[in-house]
Parts: sequence; structure tokens; C-alpha cells
Amino acid sequence: MSENANRKRRRRFSRSKDKSREEPKVEREAPPCCVCGKPIRDILAALLHREKGEPAHFDCIAKEILAGETLAEGERFTYLGSGVFGIFRQGKKSRDPSSIVIRKKIEYEDKEKAAAWKRSLSVKV
Repeated sequence: MSENANRKRRRRFSRSKDKSREEPKVEREAPPCCVCGKPIRDILAALLHREKGEPAHFDCIAKEILAGETLAEGERFTYLGSGVFGIFRQGKKSRDPSSIVIRKKIEYEDKEKAAAWKRSLSVKV
């Protein structure tokens, strides 16, 4: 028999997932935001509130921080990552339009507390 004939004889299996083997999704209760009280649907995007030590919406924390800061003309407020927010403006002396100057860094989340909280959460997800 030729090689092509052997290929045609092979049984082809469906590549789609067998739905009966999938584990059922565990429904988790969405914890309430400690700032606004609404449920936190995207818990992985939540931050640990600095004073209350409970999860809060990213947007709620950003609004809290921004309420306590004053932005000068041309300055913007942004999230820098790892629980750190910042106020920046475009560099004036540089001719490069993508250059920025960070005027202030606001370290919001305590790294150890946040890491422990997120680690315990990842087991449940």
C-alpha cells in the first residue's frame, strides 16, 4: 500500500473539546467594593484599599486619589503599575513628543499585603 492510502484510512477524530469532560465553573460571590458598595465583578483588576485593607474597584481608588490631588495645566493622572499611580506632564525641553516627566509618584498598595491577598485569590479563581 502506498503512503497516501494509509493516510486516508486513518480515523480522524474531532478536534473540538469534549464538553462532558469540562469541570463545571465555580460560581464565586463578588465581594462588595469598600468605597462604593457595588459588587466587584472583575476582582483581578481590583486594588487593595490602603486604609480599609479590603478590595475596591480600580476606578473608585483612582477617583479617591485624584480628589486629593491638584493637577496643573498640561498634567495628567495615570496608573504606572504595581499599585503605583502618578502625575506626569510632557517634557518641555525635549523635542521628542513621547518624552514625559513624572512629577509625583503615589505608591498606593502595600506590596506585601497586596501580594498575599492576590495569592489567596488566585487559588480560588
